[in-house]
Amino acid sequence: MKNIEIRKPTSFEEFTKSFADADICFDLRAFNFENHHSLPIKLFYYMGAGKPIIYSSLKGIRKHMDVSGFGYLVNPKDSKKIADYIETYLKEAQLYHLHANNARKEFMQNYNWEVIKNSFVNFIKNSLPKNSK
Repeated sequence: MKNIEIRKPTSFEEFTKSFADADICFDLRAFNFENHHSLPIKLFYYMGAGKPIIYSSLKGIRKHMDVSGFGYLVNPKDSKKIADYIETYLKEAQLYHLHANNARKEFMQNYNWEVIKNSFVNFIKNSLPKNSK
């Protein structure tokens, strides 16, 4: 394969610019307690940009969303499976475009600020001690 570029991590300020021209977005973080119980915000940036994802199969993601319409969850140590998914996208342009469109659609329907703001504000309000509300 040619024209493959793997980029190094970047600062938050440069993050969205760093993946603007990417075709597939990855986050292959290690399995540990903290990672398993999180729902990484990076995932939502990728979805909002309409990027298919290949992501570590974290419990937090599996519990809260189904990514099968726009990407794959993997064991980050299974390089063969990761390479197979990349190759699938390269060979099946229609699947790639379906996943890209589905990522953006899922974000707009379920995860953009206009959709989640009330539940987010209520979560914060309900998390505060009773005397600070």
